[in-house]
Amino acid sequence: MKNEKPGGTGLVDVLAGTIGSQPQSTKNDIKPHTKLHSILTALLSGSLNTFEAARIRDTCLHTTASVLRGKGYNVVGQWEEVPTRFGKPCRVKRYCIPRPDTSVGGA
Repeated sequence: MKNEKPGGTGLVDVLAGTIGSQPQSTKNDIKPHTKLHSILTALLSGSLNTFEAARIRDTCLHTTASVLRGKGYNVVGQWEEVPTRFGKPCRVKRYCIPRPDTSVGGA
């Protein structure tokens, strides 16, 4: 039994074709206009840390990253230090979905 939506191709489907890390079976199970879809769209076009994710209404980014991993997305995180609103440093993870042609670790 196929689980395909009739009609056009969604944003996740289009972007998934350029990323190549999403399994075929999970492309259509993230509903548009949800927190999960917003975070996925942001990660496919760049990266986010927890403070940036809060601006798009995700207050628990590490959990959202885990859910996306469970759906087959290659979400990776790297620690970074950012200033708080009081100017003190705070360690947070920056999450992204690397493109296949992007090397992790740098040269």
